[in-house]
Amino acid sequence: MVLPVTERFLGRDGRAAPTSPDSDAAAGSPGAVVAFGIANLAALEELFGSALADGIEEQVAERLQLLLPMGASMRRTGNRRFLFDLPQSTEAAAAALVQTVQAALAEHAMRTPMGPLAVTVSAGCACSD
Repeated sequence: MVLPVTERFLGRDGRAAPTSPDSDAAAGSPGAVVAFGIANLAALEELFGSALADGIEEQVAERLQLLLPMGASMRRTGNRRFLFDLPQSTEAAAAALVQTVQAALAEHAMRTPMGPLAVTVSAGCACSD
């Protein structure tokens, strides 16, 4: 049985429901959800403290918001992760977006009190058709 996109990410583990009705994919409707996680952020937090990790998280959130496609929505899920809800998106379009986001974030270092720090994100995608 194939579950609606948002149920795969939100329904089973008790996370909050989507914040907008448009982001709640109906069963059988095409769409995608992409989850982004900041690579190695827990290790950076352990080494340099939560203030540095919080600053990186905020900068990543700002950059992700700028990369959000028209008609899509973004929310934080906790554990320093972000979800893009992409209604009417295809698997190919979602994969292309992941590559664009990863390249854009890797291109510019984050500002930290210690100087610039390169940050990458990992991504996972679920699609319905």
